[in-house]
Amino acid sequence: MAFWFILLLAIASRSTVHAQLPTTDGYVSIDCGISSNTNYTDETTNIPYVSDDGFIVTGADHTIASNYADSSLEKQLQTLRSFPNGSRNCYALTVTSKQKYLVRASFMYGSYDGLNRASPSNPLLFDLHLGVNFWATVNITKASDVHRAEAILLLLLTPHQSAW
Repeated sequence: MAFWFILLLAIASRSTVHAQLPTTDGYVSIDCGISSNTNYTDETTNIPYVSDDGFIVTGADHTIASNYADSSLEKQLQTLRSFPNGSRNCYALTVTSKQKYLVRASFMYGSYDGLNRASPSNPLLFDLHLGVNFWATVNITKASDVHRAEAILLLLLTPHQSAW
């Protein structure tokens, strides 16, 4: 079974929240499926995005079908990485113990393969994990639906542990 999804990660190392305009210091925002060594700044949010190639070695890049890519769709949802092989495909991110991390992920099928596989009677299902811990199940029943997951976690690692 092939696993595919768009994964946008916003990782933040912040211990406090300030009531001011957000900055991108301490964040990495990843756009899955864009070309290697590519980056851009979202015109609406001013958030800079980088390719996921530096964080994963498996999968294949795709663009969603043109009939799903209208002008209102976020740029980050127009490309994706599919995972046709393996039961687990992991992104490797550098983390620091005793830091809080905000992790956000967005998923859209967009019939990138032209097969229109997502339906209520035949949903596309896959699980998300943060490290070894279950995070969420993504259940896609319509090619145009956007699914989002978000978590805030505090990592408490010993010197011999790693995360993600």
